[in-house]
Amino acid sequence: MNRPFMNNIYGCYRELAALIEKAGLSLRDRIISLGDMLDRGPDSKPATDFFIKNEQACSLLGNHEHKHLLCHQGIVPPSTAQEITRQEFSRTGYEGLIQWLRKLPVYMDTEPALLIHGFLEPGVPLDRQKKQVLLGTRNGEQYLKKQYNKPWYDLCDPEKPIIAGHRDISQKRVFKK
Repeated sequence: MNRPFMNNIYGCYRELAALIEKAGLSLRDRIISLGDMLDRGPDSKPATDFFIKNEQACSLLGNHEHKHLLCHQGIVPPSTAQEITRQEFSRTGYEGLIQWLRKLPVYMDTEPALLIHGFLEPGVPLDRQKKQVLLGTRNGEQYLKKQYNKPWYDLCDPEKPIIAGHRDISQKRVFKK
């Protein structure tokens, strides 16, 4: 099987394992997370370990992982969820996680689809997209709201499908300035 499986996990390893089983996937299948593997749920370490240890599994950098990197550099203070996640890892384990997170891409341009965590700026080439926009950070979202009067997905005219994590956009809303 060579079909991708993507989901925001938020530290919910048991639910991830149940979804993989329900989908009939095995460790031979390519399993891709669109980011946000950490925080909120009770099992951030097993969730990230799944992607670290399985050769066929990989992940994009999401805004939650990005905030861990910023906290680790002392740029922003950690939230309660990030403190809990940090405690879930041993000191050396958290340092290893940070090193792994630094290597994660912010997008994957695959043959069947473009994979992102957050948003895209319409009309801007992929290699010139703002990192905050691709990650779906608050700053990235505010930037798009100031620039455009509609959601990004209504303004993009992609050559291939865009698969985005971060938010459920099934109930489209127009940005209000």
